[in-house]
Amino acid sequence: MKYSETNPFGKLLNQRHLAEKFANIQVEEGVFRGLETTRITSVFVPLHYEAKYAYPLVVWFHTPGMNESQLLRVMPMISLRNYTAVAMRGTPRLLSRGSSANGYYWDAESYDTCYTATMEMIEAVQKRYSIARNRVFLVGSEMGGTMALRMAFRNPSFFSGVASLDGAIPEDTALLEKLKEVRKLKFLFAVSRHSQTCPVERLCPHLQLLHSAGLCVTLRNYPTAGSLQTDMLRDVDRWIMGTIDTALM
Repeated sequence: MKYSETNPFGKLLNQRHLAEKFANIQVEEGVFRGLETTRITSVFVPLHYEAKYAYPLVVWFHTPGMNESQLLRVMPMISLRNYTAVAMRGTPRLLSRGSSANGYYWDAESYDTCYTATMEMIEAVQKRYSIARNRVFLVGSEMGGTMALRMAFRNPSFFSGVASLDGAIPEDTALLEKLKEVRKLKFLFAVSRHSQTCPVERLCPHLQLLHSAGLCVTLRNYPTAGSLQTDMLRDVDRWIMGTIDTALM
């Protein structure tokens, strides 16, 4: 994994007051070159990082139209101290004439490539930082939440849990193909009011299926619209820490 030597926090957000406010945040931007893929990434290092402590890892899948630098926005609202985190740029959406749209997306067509890149990226971060290998959590917003679910269902024994923020459950995935392993996962579905990407009337039948299959599912509704609400992201922190505390009991 190759990173720039300087802290690009202020440059990425292009807001000096935020850079001054979070001057102690360590964020590294670079290009990850895996065996089969090349992806632009951002890595968040918690405040007062201790190399001897094994941190949980948050793998963030950004909102469509955004990119990996969204990690810098969400981690201060999730937690500045509890986790190491990593984000990877999604796939550009192609227009009819072959040009790419302004932004990056997650879709079923890029699923295999994304899975390979995600696993290789996690391995690289684990080699560079002190990470608890049994505490890897997938978190994503909207289509990013759906992609996080795809990752979890594909390799459930590798992850501890997945939080989908306004992300629909993918209907083209064999959700219960690895039922025994999936039952060990924890799921958080955070849904905002009038969500277009994850309407409650579509989500509830799927959740009933997951619950009847014996999965540990938590659903939380929010009265205002938007998948990156402060309360929603803070609940992600509470949910992850609660999952960890439960595992230690």
